[in-house]
Amino acid sequence: MRCLPAILLLVPALACTPNYGVAGKTGSVDGGADTGSDSAEDEDEDFSAYDGAVLEILSPAPGSFLPLGEPADFEAVLTDVDGNELEFDEVLWTSNLDADWSATGLSAELSDMPAGMNSFTAVAALPNGDRVADAVGGVVVQAEDTGVYAGNMVLIASGDYNGTPISASCVGGAIVTVAADGETASGSSNCVISLFGFSQEAPHAFEFELADGEVTGSAALDLFIPISFEVAGEVGDGSIQASWASNVLGYLDLEGSLEVERVTRDISGE
Repeated sequence: MRCLPAILLLVPALACTPNYGVAGKTGSVDGGADTGSDSAEDEDEDFSAYDGAVLEILSPAPGSFLPLGEPADFEAVLTDVDGNELEFDEVLWTSNLDADWSATGLSAELSDMPAGMNSFTAVAALPNGDRVADAVGGVVVQAEDTGVYAGNMVLIASGDYNGTPISASCVGGAIVTVAADGETASGSSNCVISLFGFSQEAPHAFEFELADGEVTGSAALDLFIPISFEVAGEVGDGSIQASWASNVLGYLDLEGSLEVERVTRDISGE
């Protein structure tokens, strides 16, 4: 009896072995690696609406006046390339006068602005990576009465010296500057007065305090001897009126008056 090789006897068995694979499945099974099928959900948000956007300050206006310590509207608008307004509130406001002062938002009501001649800048860092800005200059923030005043000072001298009547007067220009806080003022004036047969300059130096529309302080006169007067007056509606009087040496009465009008709110040059 002839016997076939053992390997040949195994071939039919191998050919009939059933396939236990899972039909119709691709990719990983439970516990396999992520194929990235959810990557579309991780795409970056589209910020193209901000491309070419423009930031514009609506208020305050250039050259405007803002009363110190009183509320003022700050407003800006962000628009796209077609002029449509964009919603974005992360705007930073700064001033050239105070590096520590700032405010945020497209619009705000502020009352703590730095005193003086301001240049305000609004800046926005947009979601698309662009940085836009706008600025307004010449915005004056100061007290209502602040400014430079010009006008006249009048000095009148009268009296009697050893039976000789004294009567003289002079008028001179005057300049007074009210500080940014509106609480103090200083200034000067000069005129030439004829006394005892001599022409004498009569320079005045003013140091005033202002509160609730009233003026107090001193007027210092250098006439033969230094003389200091107490001053009383009023300030408001762009003008200052003040007066002073005193007797000197027991025989000479001096009376002074000041009337000045505001010529500018800008005190940056003073």
